[in-house]
Amino acid sequence: MRLSVGNTMPDFAVNTICKGDISMKELVGGTPTAVYFLRYAGCTLCQLDMITIHEEYSKLEEAGAKALVVIQSPAEKLKDSAFAYDVICDPSMALYKELEIVAAPSVDVLIGGKTMEKIEKSKARGYVHGEYEGEELQLPAVFIVGKDLKVIYSRYAKDLSDLPDMDEVCSVIRQNA
Repeated sequence: MRLSVGNTMPDFAVNTICKGDISMKELVGGTPTAVYFLRYAGCTLCQLDMITIHEEYSKLEEAGAKALVVIQSPAEKLKDSAFAYDVICDPSMALYKELEIVAAPSVDVLIGGKTMEKIEKSKARGYVHGEYEGEELQLPAVFIVGKDLKVIYSRYAKDLSDLPDMDEVCSVIRQNA
């Protein structure tokens, strides 16, 4: 099911690096939540996205919200990581398939938009590509759900750079408070 504004995100049973098995409803816990679907822990652009969300997390908290990040890596890959948000591990890609978050048809599409700028930013921060996992051509997606799991924002990215920045996410949350 492709999620659109007004849909309800399914109450998936998920696995997080800190809380283990838990439902999406329990993770959201009655708080507006930005749910980011990225690729995998070894991806330098995903590393950049995860750190940026962590560094800007206080903006979400000020907006009365929180974030979850879904990646295709197993929990063991991130067991020593500390983020301000919960990380959902989906190595089987079941959530991606259920929500129809597809792979790009080619590398050219994947690295379109401002992806090369993002790659340079990642390199400047010293990120090094790790193990390849999951779907290498996976496109990201971001959904913002209200406390009742109703989708108030939906973006299926066109390329690896097509994600809303934290200010846009917080603006959507404030407008729907």
